[in-house]
Amino acid sequence: MFFEILDNFSRKYEHPEICWLIISSFHDIAYPIQLYDVWNADFFKKVFSLSCNPGIFELKTKFIDERFLCCMGHLICSLCETQTHQPLPPTWVESKNDLVQFFYNQMTVTKTHSIMSSVSLLKMIQSKMDDSIFRERIEQKYGSFEPSIENLFIKSAVAIALHDEKIWSAKLQISKNGNYTKGKRLIKHLNFQDDPLSFLLIFCDCIHEWGRPSKSEETNLSDEQRNDFLLKNLEISTNIVKISIWAPDYEAKKELFSNSIEDCYRRKKDLDFFERKYCELKRVQSFLKSSGKNFFIRLEDSQGIWKDFEF
Repeated sequence: MFFEILDNFSRKYEHPEICWLIISSFHDIAYPIQLYDVWNADFFKKVFSLSCNPGIFELKTKFIDERFLCCMGHLICSLCETQTHQPLPPTWVESKNDLVQFFYNQMTVTKTHSIMSSVSLLKMIQSKMDDSIFRERIEQKYGSFEPSIENLFIKSAVAIALHDEKIWSAKLQISKNGNYTKGKRLIKHLNFQDDPLSFLLIFCDCIHEWGRPSKSEETNLSDEQRNDFLLKNLEISTNIVKISIWAPDYEAKKELFSNSIEDCYRRKKDLDFFERKYCELKRVQSFLKSSGKNFFIRLEDSQGIWKDFEF
């Protein structure tokens, strides 16, 4: 089974290890931009006692240009092809206007870091398209230039764009008589066989606490206690990957495990970290699909209360 997983990568990507290096390096590169307005508002409040933020970072005129629109087009076309297994026709813009508006709003209004990181990567590559040295290096190492750009960077950019939960769980807005309502999910499920890179990036991003609970700021735990939230065990065999996450300073509630996936979507802001992590894992579990269910995560607290998740 493990070799079948590797075969999936070799069929989808000519250089999966290079794609993973690109994804690992760039997937959170724009995170400071997403938080910039929050940091700025906090600064002006603390230093000048201002309740408003006079330094909002406006992206519509600073970042949106022809290169951005071209990059967004590559991103949407590659995403749709991955999900439908068919390339979009040349006249795709009108039929995919909801996607165009969604990506544009995520960039300029919500400032979601995954979309910004993805488009920033593609803008950087596009700026080098006429660089003869860059072109020569790509061709020497990876073969024909245009296919290499597609296989290495555009497919990596799709995974980067999707990895934030605000993106993969989003519902697109539909315009009816000038009014917008939320309609279908951007992607209902993500199958490992269709897009292994996006699957693994979302999977790894969900389990990557590695001793630093990123959303435990509201708790009264000390830094020493927070550091006890850790990777307890990692087991990789020929047909399975098992990961145990241990939270010795957090206590799960037994009734928590009866929560439905709908409850977990509604309760994203509960203060208890263990509960929040459980709900995050359950939401990701409902989205990621693998025909062999080869990925397992166990979340365990100090009382030995645990829950297994299959992907």
